[in-house]
Amino acid sequence: MIKKLQIYTESSPEIGLGHLVECISIKNILEDRYGFEKTVFIVNGDEKAKNFLTSKKVEFCMVENGFVSPGDEIKQYDAVLVNKKHVKYEFLRMLKGFAKKLIVIDELGEKKITADLLVNFSINPKLHKYEFPDSKPITLLGPEYFPASRAVHEALELPKKTNRQTIIVSLGGYDKSRIVDKVLMALQKDHEFRKQIILGPGFHQDTAFKDFVNSLDDTFEIHNSVNDLPGKIRDACFLISSGGNTVYEAVIVGTPVLVIGDDPHEIEQGKIFEKKGWAINMDEGKRADIEAIIDAIDNMKSREFSLDKVFQLKQWYKLLVKNPEVQVH
Repeated sequence: MIKKLQIYTESSPEIGLGHLVECISIKNILEDRYGFEKTVFIVNGDEKAKNFLTSKKVEFCMVENGFVSPGDEIKQYDAVLVNKKHVKYEFLRMLKGFAKKLIVIDELGEKKITADLLVNFSINPKLHKYEFPDSKPITLLGPEYFPASRAVHEALELPKKTNRQTIIVSLGGYDKSRIVDKVLMALQKDHEFRKQIILGPGFHQDTAFKDFVNSLDDTFEIHNSVNDLPGKIRDACFLISSGGNTVYEAVIVGTPVLVIGDDPHEIEQGKIFEKKGWAINMDEGKRADIEAIIDAIDNMKSREFSLDKVFQLKQWYKLLVKNPEVQVH
């Protein structure tokens, strides 16, 4: 039985906070359901990532290159989990030489992997291709393996409002492209809906932004951070977001999304959500001008979405706790 877990992850303006959030969700589920005794994060990150982890009361160590623990220390843990944007095979080989059980969460595919358990929850099947130079791990592929947070599960228990007159805007922990500024300008012309703007913990609010926010009418609510975002999304008419984890959360709780992506994989992912009838994807992503965003918002208001048959989450966390005899795909 696994009781002690060591997690290697990362965060930055370029990478975002998504990997940290995923790992915190996994930590909370494991503690809630399986009584984990100890979880330690080894994190490549900046000061804002450090403050975010502190606010979540997570035990962590900040490092520069992602590897700090000597082999003897790693052996004190029942399992090691790696969740990084760029997962290096050599790094995994090093860990696997010491770890009792190695778990890898990866969303981009097309790389060499060594692990005991590999999870890739991307909705894009093109990103599910791997090379396994060593033995093939237990492999879980597809959105049903999304590491849903405690807040998502709680939101699913809430009754769904029939008359939803709120638009949620959540564009990532840092929003390095500052698309939120353009979205706010686009939403200024809307006086029908309430707008809840969720700024991430890494978002920089300069004087010009604060002045702009102060000029908005009372249909806007600005939140620096919230703990119940999935619940707020469930009550909304639609969400405006990039192509990250919040899109998965919105679809799971039954709310359509306007996807304004930045990275190529976000845009490709948004196209798949649109094809399935769960979203509208802006192909130009965060390069879009304000008029294009206004048109997309109007389209969201008039479009019919089919969110009654989305992917169903699988209870796969128990695979982190014990080694099943049968390989799961």
